[in-house]
Amino acid sequence: MAIQRWDPVRDLLHLQERLNQMFEDVLTRSGAGHDAQPVSATAWKPALDLLELEDKFEVRIDLPGVPQEDVHVDVDESGLHVRGERRPDTSASRDAYLRADRPLGKFHVPLSLPPSVDRARIEARHRDGVLLIVLPKKEQHVERLRVPLT
Repeated sequence: MAIQRWDPVRDLLHLQERLNQMFEDVLTRSGAGHDAQPVSATAWKPALDLLELEDKFEVRIDLPGVPQEDVHVDVDESGLHVRGERRPDTSASRDAYLRADRPLGKFHVPLSLPPSVDRARIEARHRDGVLLIVLPKKEQHVERLRVPLT
């Protein structure tokens, strides 16, 4: 008999799977299951990393399967907003899927910008399924270390 350590995360994931299955069963019995959107399809948040470097901040957002034309980056008085949509694959029928874990639908990632960001020089690049947003710091906020000469 193998001893297995208690893993609360594993138990929570199992509970989530059971709840998802219950929702799917209810939708199927009500007749809405085949045409209804998955529970996670209404909105999702892509994974992101936020880094602070000496002269800039970098935001890296994972967007595999989201074409560049479906991603929009906007800056306004409230901050940075990344919006987009991952659309369903139309090359296969819905009945062909045995499992579908990747979230679909619209997403919105709002980020507040510190006053040190030079908003006029923000750049964004979408490459290999990753959106990279470079937020340069204003010159007066870049920390310069002077090394004394001896």
